[in-house]
Amino acid sequence: MALALLTAPARAEPPALGNALAGERSPYLSGAASQPVHWQPWGERAFEAARRLRRPLLLDIGAAWCHWCHVMDRESYDNPRIAEAINRGFVPVKVDRDASPGLDRRYQTAALAAFGVSGWPLTVFLTPDGEPIFAGTYFPPEDQDGRPGLTTVLAVVAESYRDDPEAVTGRARAIALRLAGLEALAAVPGQPSPPLRDSLVAAMRAEFDAATGGFPAESGTQFPRPSALSFLLRLAVERGDGALLSMVTTTLDRMARGAIHDHVAGGFHRYAVDRGWRVPHFEKLMAPNAELLSVYLAAYQATGNPLYRDIAEGIVGFAEALRDPGGGFWASQDADGADGVEGSAYTWTEDEIAPLLAPEEGRAMRAAFGIGVAPGPPRAEPGRYALERLSADQAVGREIGRVPGGVRQALRSALAKLGAARAARPGAPIDRSRYADANGLMIRAWLEASVVLGRSDLAARALHSLDALLRSSHVPAQGISHVWGERGRSGELLDDQVFVAEALMTAFQVTAEARYLAAARDVLDHARRTLWDAGRGGFRDHRPPASGGPLSGESRPIQDLSVASGNGAAALALLRLHALSSAPEYREWARETLAAFAGSVARLGAQAGAYAMALDLYLTPPVQVAVVGGRSDPATVRLWREALGAFRPGKVVLLVDSAGSPKDLPAPIQAKLRSSASRGAPETYVCAGTLCSFPTGDAAAMAELIRSFGRPGWGVPREENAGLAGSR
Repeated sequence: MALALLTAPARAEPPALGNALAGERSPYLSGAASQPVHWQPWGERAFEAARRLRRPLLLDIGAAWCHWCHVMDRESYDNPRIAEAINRGFVPVKVDRDASPGLDRRYQTAALAAFGVSGWPLTVFLTPDGEPIFAGTYFPPEDQDGRPGLTTVLAVVAESYRDDPEAVTGRARAIALRLAGLEALAAVPGQPSPPLRDSLVAAMRAEFDAATGGFPAESGTQFPRPSALSFLLRLAVERGDGALLSMVTTTLDRMARGAIHDHVAGGFHRYAVDRGWRVPHFEKLMAPNAELLSVYLAAYQATGNPLYRDIAEGIVGFAEALRDPGGGFWASQDADGADGVEGSAYTWTEDEIAPLLAPEEGRAMRAAFGIGVAPGPPRAEPGRYALERLSADQAVGREIGRVPGGVRQALRSALAKLGAARAARPGAPIDRSRYADANGLMIRAWLEASVVLGRSDLAARALHSLDALLRSSHVPAQGISHVWGERGRSGELLDDQVFVAEALMTAFQVTAEARYLAAARDVLDHARRTLWDAGRGGFRDHRPPASGGPLSGESRPIQDLSVASGNGAAALALLRLHALSSAPEYREWARETLAAFAGSVARLGAQAGAYAMALDLYLTPPVQVAVVGGRSDPATVRLWREALGAFRPGKVVLLVDSAGSPKDLPAPIQAKLRSSASRGAPETYVCAGTLCSFPTGDAAAMAELIRSFGRPGWGVPREENAGLAGSR
């Protein structure tokens, strides 16, 4: 017995957890299944293990497209020595930010507020209750240039928790309480009003860089702000404000010329690290490209600039390359090439370009993009160039002795040859996950493109994707699931509901199929029932789990990040649904959403673009166009198509079958139809607020009414507007 006691270990080692990622659908998670780190997916099993083993958690949040995530994987998580330290002292958990945006948003917010860091990879140490102890982003494996390495951080956190877990937990809880208070202060209620709209415009003007376009951060980084640009474009059109229009066009022009734009395959990289849009981070994401497609289409309609049409066609081409044969669009394309080098799939050396091009094409490329001419375009890696358009067609033509039309033809041919060469070499990996939010945005944008670009093929493919999304991810009265096909987890995320609802309402307008509008109402009603914060107003980004935990805290997003904020987009969707239907509650819900943030939102400036757009649509309701006639009458269909193509930001279009008894129409249109006798031929009513125009069956007259009806100075003094057959 004594011998047994002497030789027995003082404490049995707990059984190893093992790496549990092999069966995960996310490529970011499944790609780490062979690592020596005992990664767990997010879930109660991991937290139960942390409580049982009395260890903190190591949370890694990243994405398949993230360059520095890949670097940290290679340097640290593939390293057996570092993996052994993680497995011995922590319960490691890996999260895909695209698959779990609610988790990512909460921990990014916490990391920024408490530790001054944000981005990917996000490295957070948690208590067994999920509260943050410490956070950083990328850590080198060892101390480097005054920056602590992951080895050091692991040792310090493990020792602190082992020596005094109660003190560490107490500090983490204090951080969590402080974060809850900051979240509440960030959303101050107020009144949605014209002065608030003016304050948002003033904030955006103050942020705007007139030289480079855009709204650069203090660090100089430039993110596209498509929602802010959409808001400013609508205001410019409604007010006839050339200065606001210049803010939009300057930004779109500089982005189109910059290396943030993929000149070869179309679409845009996620952001630029400089003010001039010259040095991008090379990942290409579906969702922000969808919003940029909508902006470039609207700018093309507003200005007629063919550059914007070309850019829109390029974004369509990028999305087409990532379109799933079964419907829908894949999530993203990696920043790294197949060789693991950032940007290698998108950049070029002079020696790679020269053999591909005819002499005139080579001269045009040198003059337009600066290849081989000092200082040349920005270099992603030594000797590799990210293409940036440095000279316009006229200047290139003068240099090479060609008219602008010949320049465009030579450049188009050269870029096509580069595209073919790029397609033949190993490309950047693609994340083939399909997420509802990104698909809702791109489906809507493709439907808009089908009208503006006159491409019925885009409408057919977008509707095929939308129908597939509904079949795989929508449960009536339970909303839309985030991951394509996971209908059992429907309706948890706000972005999925509002972005898909917008796609459904756009589909209703371009098809006149009532089932799409009914589905949009179902989805938004679900969001109101399950995500609305009755105490404070506004929508939560995620349905809180019944068991509580890290997702049960408050998060009511109003700040645009890579895409529109959930609450800004929700208010927009509700206002659009009100404009398409007779239900007044949707406008009231939008007002309540706007009011929940009105006291503090102006400080966000260009990052409140979606909110600003919704506020503008609330203060100046969108134009409603009703085309009345026989649905099978070719003349009615022609007039309806013309109405869809006529430009007025925010307008909605309804096809009303004169042979039926239409119900659930917007109140002004319903009143007008009751008071007007049909003349047999198809005709159009254009309404703004409570006023409707006299009917017209002339396409040109209709287009002019859509463009100008209800705008200040549209032809009749405002005090006389009531004489225009208004329905009050």
